[in-house]
Amino acid sequence: MENKYIKPWMTTTLFWASLYNIGWGLYILLAPEHYWIANNIQSPLYPSLWQGVGVFIIIFGISYYIASLNIKKHWPLILMGLLAKISWPALFLYHYLSNQLPLSFGYSLIANDIIWWAPFILILRAVYLNFIDEDINEEIDLFESAEEALEKSFTNNLNFLKDLSFKQPVLLMLMRHHGCTFCKEALSDLKNVRSDLENKGFKIVLVHMSQQDKACEFFKKYKLDDLEHISDPHRVLYKSIGLCRGRLSQLLGLNVIFRGFSAALKGHFQGRLEGDAFQMPGLFLIKNGTIIKSYQYNSAASKVDFLQFASV
Repeated sequence: MENKYIKPWMTTTLFWASLYNIGWGLYILLAPEHYWIANNIQSPLYPSLWQGVGVFIIIFGISYYIASLNIKKHWPLILMGLLAKISWPALFLYHYLSNQLPLSFGYSLIANDIIWWAPFILILRAVYLNFIDEDINEEIDLFESAEEALEKSFTNNLNFLKDLSFKQPVLLMLMRHHGCTFCKEALSDLKNVRSDLENKGFKIVLVHMSQQDKACEFFKKYKLDDLEHISDPHRVLYKSIGLCRGRLSQLLGLNVIFRGFSAALKGHFQGRLEGDAFQMPGLFLIKNGTIIKSYQYNSAASKVDFLQFASV
């Protein structure tokens, strides 16, 4: 499908961002003390650490070049670059207000970081709009109703959801991509309450967008690989029961970013993208072939209490 929102100037912008970052990084790497002397600032005690910053900047420059080759595919590199370009000025502001750095040190941040905020945000917005447009026009046969979706969706053990729900209530958890920080956090939470849920008679079924073998390896990290699960890479089940792609505020809002840091501190780090990064999660309770309860995630970072949800 044509990338109608991704314009030629975006590729050009990323190319120049790549050249600029590589050039600035080489400057720091090859002449680590020059910038400090030119701004009448005391040179760092360990210049090698400043050179390490230069290497870091060069790596970002290379990533921008890779992103320029295929913006739609490599948009996470642009997102990481934007977060870095927001973080550096924020870090400087903190040290400036603490009287640890002079104002002159921050002048370079205008060209290095701040002027790139607007184009990077516009590029990411274009990628998002392109994905949404594809989602609307994607020609995939969906189930006609949620009831049909339950009747025809089957697990890795070849059990249909509807049939399982007549034997015992099913707690159906539809996840975001396996690299998602919050997906990992949710699985960790689920592992902690799994025995309580099963003792209350619930059957837990997971839905993901990966291949079955990859999903098993992923679930094994949380000791959940023996749970039945459904592979839905085209998101047919997701869409058929009303789950869609999230808005930018739901995926990249400030609360999502702060919650992401909080989850990372608990060991749930962002991983490799495995599935649709824009897909929202969902949690459903199914009994006798009917969805009797659902949890609406306000954002990708929403946290659910599984035990409370399962109490009917």
